[in-house]
Amino acid sequence: MAEIKELIDKHEIDCLVLTHPGKPTANDSDDPFEKIIGFTALKGVPDNLMVLAQSNEHTKLSTKGQLIYSSNLILDFKGGVYSERSGIAAELEDKAPLQAKILKLLQDNELRVFEIENQLERSGPQTTSARQKLFNEERITRENRTLPYRLFESRLL
Repeated sequence: MAEIKELIDKHEIDCLVLTHPGKPTANDSDDPFEKIIGFTALKGVPDNLMVLAQSNEHTKLSTKGQLIYSSNLILDFKGGVYSERSGIAAELEDKAPLQAKILKLLQDNELRVFEIENQLERSGPQTTSARQKLFNEERITRENRTLPYRLFESRLL
């Protein structure tokens, strides 16, 4: 990479280097950049890094660098074109699919616990953790245990 960087600087051009990830191991990090072969050598040379990866039936584009903002975008591929997935739960669909489904349900209606469980065809223990996490992050709320969940007001804006 040092030699490539030297050529890029000398000729004042842009360059795209493509590589692939190493084989998965038990010690793999969740950081997509650490999965790049030779990451420790690569991270100091390029101005920007982008990783396009497939996971959990989604395509995810992760970026970071000196000239671009760090981001993690979930992409849809339709008609030969990638587009950014948007919506209330887009950022959760890859890492927390159950939370994403709960947010989508609550987008249209206020729902009680049993209604969420019935619509998702999941038992209470399966949804409790996801609901609690969304509640703690102020994504959903309810006044008390007898009332239905709804989206947190500031998230509706």
